[in-house]
Amino acid sequence: MKKSDFIIFRTVQIHETDLGGLVHHHNYFLWMEQSEYELFESLNEPVVGELDREFLGSGWPRSEVSMKYLEPLKFRDKLRIHLKLLRIRAAALEFETDFYRINKDGTETKVAVGTHKTIHCMYDATQRQNPKICPADGAFLERLEVYQEA
Repeated sequence: MKKSDFIIFRTVQIHETDLGGLVHHHNYFLWMEQSEYELFESLNEPVVGELDREFLGSGWPRSEVSMKYLEPLKFRDKLRIHLKLLRIRAAALEFETDFYRINKDGTETKVAVGTHKTIHCMYDATQRQNPKICPADGAFLERLEVYQEA
C-alpha cells in the first residue's frame, strides 16, 4: 500500500447477512458508497451540499455501478475495504473498490471487486427540475489527486 491508499475496516454484522449467515449482495454496494463518503469527509467535502434559498443543492449521484463477487463473506468476518480513485474529471469521478476478508492467520483474501462512477450535479430538492451536471470545486478535485491511481 502507498500513502495515498484509502482504507476502511468493518466487521460483518448479523443484519447484513441472510438466513444462512452469508452477506447479502447489496451490502457490498453500501460499503463501497460508505468508503467514498468517508474519503470525502476526510477532505472536508460534503457529499450532499446544503440547500440554498431556491432549494437547490449539490451532490454526487451514481451514474454506473458494478460488482464482481469472488468469495462469500459471513457473519463476524473482518473486512478491509480499499477504495481506489481511477479517474478525476471536472464533473465526474471513477472508483474501484477491492474487498478483502482478513483471515484468522492475518492473511487476506480478495472477496469482491466493485466499480462505480459518480457525477457532480446541482439538484432541485422540490423536484421541479431535473439535476444538472456541473463542475465540482477545483480545490476539492486537487485534494483528491493524491488518491488517484497512477
